[in-house]
Amino acid sequence: MDIKGLLINVVNTRLDANFEARRPAVQAAKDRKAIVKQEMAQLKKDQAALDKKIKKQRNKQAEKIYKMRQAGDYEGSIAAIDEAAFANYKEIAANELKKAELQAKAEAAIEEKVTAKAEQVKKEAIAFVEKENAAK
Repeated sequence: MDIKGLLINVVNTRLDANFEARRPAVQAAKDRKAIVKQEMAQLKKDQAALDKKIKKQRNKQAEKIYKMRQAGDYEGSIAAIDEAAFANYKEIAANELKKAELQAKAEAAIEEKVTAKAEQVKKEAIAFVEKENAAK
């Protein structure tokens, strides 16, 4: 075997050793990424539902104002616009509060799931080592 082949084997052996040493950290990062992706998808879904609720309310208010204008009730429609703006302000503020709560809940769930996954991996590793030691 030539020197180049030997060098390649040595480098590959070292790379494999480095990979083996880092494998638990890499796997933990992959697990965390999967958990974060799942929780963020749920968070987006919940926030979209809240936004949809506001949009539906605005459409209903706009339709009411349009009908008032068609009937010729301009003063009533102006009052309805003011009322709608104030109602939307309250609803938007409540929505932002709910979104912040959902965000905090998602972050707590992520940490909880990551911790649980790490404990599970640790238990599996201990069981594997005990099994290997029992086999000897």
